[in-house]
Amino acid sequence: MSTYDDKTMQPTPPSLKDGEKEHVLCPQDECLASTNDAPRQRWMKSTKQPIRKKGNGHRVHICGWISKKTGHLRLSNKQLAAEALQPEDQRLPVTDSCKIIYPGKGFDDWWDLKQLMDQMVHTINIFERSHPDQISIFLFNCSLAHEGLAHDTLNVNNMNTNPGSAQRHLQDTIIPLNNPPPKPRHPDMHG
Repeated sequence: MSTYDDKTMQPTPPSLKDGEKEHVLCPQDECLASTNDAPRQRWMKSTKQPIRKKGNGHRVHICGWISKKTGHLRLSNKQLAAEALQPEDQRLPVTDSCKIIYPGKGFDDWWDLKQLMDQMVHTINIFERSHPDQISIFLFNCSLAHEGLAHDTLNVNNMNTNPGSAQRHLQDTIIPLNNPPPKPRHPDMHG
């Protein structure tokens, strides 16, 4: 990775051997903001300031990535022009890593692991196109999707302690035959 001078913040590129690639740190930039735009249309119709409802208003979720080399991870204007010259089937469908949603009842779904993984597919493609011959190190913060788990994950929070409750369907567990033999007077758990 490049190092930076403490006083001037000028980057010093790494000395790479043959076959090595520079690593670029790309931390996640995620925030959840509140807006109270609902009364705006009523305010435009009258000259009096509207009485706003108490509360945070509508949520706006913004998730993007920052490249240590270029800042906000997206294609530059020059790269966008080169992208437009590509055949249509080779163009990137998304050229900016930032995704904005408006979660809530009657709006977008709340940010979850599936949406984050869909965004990561585009983000990796954008990085590879904008940073050729470099390797990304994606740094995730405590994302709002941090509790996202596969539907068949063994999660202690979803296990029943009493019989009669609904239990998640999990994948079968198979203990391989090369598992150590059981101790004396213990059941054989092979298979």
